[in-house]
Amino acid sequence: MLTDKGQLDADLVVIAIGVKPNTSFLNGTGIHLFTNGAIKVNSFMETNIKDVYAAGDCATQYHRIKERDDYIPLGTHANKQGRLAGKAMVGAPRPFQGIVGTSIIKFFDLSLGRTGLSEAEIEAQGYPYETISATLPHIAGYYPEPKNLHIRMSYHTETEQLLGAQVIGEAGVDKRIDVLATALFHHMRVSELEDLDLAYAPPYNGVWDPIQRTARRL
Repeated sequence: MLTDKGQLDADLVVIAIGVKPNTSFLNGTGIHLFTNGAIKVNSFMETNIKDVYAAGDCATQYHRIKERDDYIPLGTHANKQGRLAGKAMVGAPRPFQGIVGTSIIKFFDLSLGRTGLSEAEIEAQGYPYETISATLPHIAGYYPEPKNLHIRMSYHTETEQLLGAQVIGEAGVDKRIDVLATALFHHMRVSELEDLDLAYAPPYNGVWDPIQRTARRL
């Protein structure tokens, strides 16, 4: 790979430059824009100009943990916002309930999931926090071919409210990150994860789910 710093030998090059909304055509219209140029909308996808709507990768989303507008362009958000914008336009408004920043990717044999805030984001918010982590099998440990899950959870030290989580592993990541995303959406405390009634059978889980076992380290 040839760069302005010289030539580098690499087996794999990952280009991760981020996403920026293409909204320069709105300059001078009076429509309010976010710091990165995304269109600011209310919970019904309406801009500051009445009956003008925006949704999807060009628009902001309300973040339930940060308690402010944010910009995380994902297909899940775009589809929800587009549906709600349409409902508002035809007189059947339903408010957008916000996001918690959930995503997942596959990298060769590994799945990497995250939801809520990273530690850097928590520090930027100024929340006091602690982080707990664990490495646990994704199914009952005695069942054939268990795969390790690496789990991290960050929580508010004063309220125990879950603030963010990351899960990495070869199997079972999607299930756990979705449970944690649901917990974040409803502002659950880490200690409350232990009370969840989650599915159990040895091919799918242990008696205590890995996220519950991690939460017990609080």
